[in-house]
Amino acid sequence: LIRIIMSNNNNNNDNNKQKNELISIIKKQKIAQAENLLDKEDTNRFWYGIFVLYFLEADLSEFIEDEDDLLWYVRNDCENNSDSNNDNDNNNNNNDDEQVKKERCFVMRKTDEDKPNLETQFINWEETVYLNVILLYFTYKFSIAVAVKKGGSESYKSLEILKTKSVNVFASPTTRPTQTKEGEILNTFPLISFNIDNFEELLDEIVIQEGQLLCIQLSCIDPQIENSKINIFQGSTNYDSLKNIFDVNQTTLDKITSTYSSVSSYKFFKLTGPKGRGSAELALVLDQSEDPGLIKRWVKWVSAPSPKIKSFLTFIILSYECILNDLLWK
Repeated sequence: LIRIIMSNNNNNNDNNKQKNELISIIKKQKIAQAENLLDKEDTNRFWYGIFVLYFLEADLSEFIEDEDDLLWYVRNDCENNSDSNNDNDNNNNNNDDEQVKKERCFVMRKTDEDKPNLETQFINWEETVYLNVILLYFTYKFSIAVAVKKGGSESYKSLEILKTKSVNVFASPTTRPTQTKEGEILNTFPLISFNIDNFEELLDEIVIQEGQLLCIQLSCIDPQIENSKINIFQGSTNYDSLKNIFDVNQTTLDKITSTYSSVSSYKFFKLTGPKGRGSAELALVLDQSEDPGLIKRWVKWVSAPSPKIKSFLTFIILSYECILNDLLWK
């Protein structure tokens, strides 16, 4: 079967068909596995062949801007440390070796001579293919919007969008703490992170005030198909919930001298997706573009304690299985 696929691919080097070919092959293979048409050894050999053909040897420049040569490998969920020791003898750095063994996935360059191969027992080649499909064959976009409900409607289906901002993001099985932007990069697999590292530069774009809603969306876009979009995360929250982050455990004096001071103080708000599907983090800071001074701030607090809030996404995190379901199995 691998030989047939390779032969067909050599006769057709059209990158526009590359992803569709791959997705079609993956779906047919899943059906075959569900019907127990292949044994474990043949299945493993099949997925390794797909990885070699569509990732190691493929030209991915049509799908990735500034393409690098990094590919991700997924370990078996029940990986035995003794097996890992045998397969990592070439690694001279014991500390790094121990760290790799703790992580479900790791990254290597295409050109690395010691990259895993079919004889590498601890690699799950099926999940390795899936992960690289998510990371390399699709593009992703954050959208954040300020909205109000139309005509006093209680339904979220009837919204008027006042302001929106979209940003392209990358999927990754790693993340870095956004609240400090320091420390080591964390491996999140089987969770996939979509991070905005420069969220501070975008805070001025979105300002929410009393009576308004903040809506966020993460979409997957097929770069080979015009007007293609699959929404893989959606969420919303109201102004009062965001303002409450600043009000909790603060006295009136704190709010006047600290919260409403000219010194920016970031707060972070976690938003869970519908039915617990994924989560997002919002960075919040009070809008001080028109700072009136301490006395006038006190008057402003007493008369109208509803300041405008600047907000922007820092990341969305979703399970690997949810993304696969939306992109491949629906």
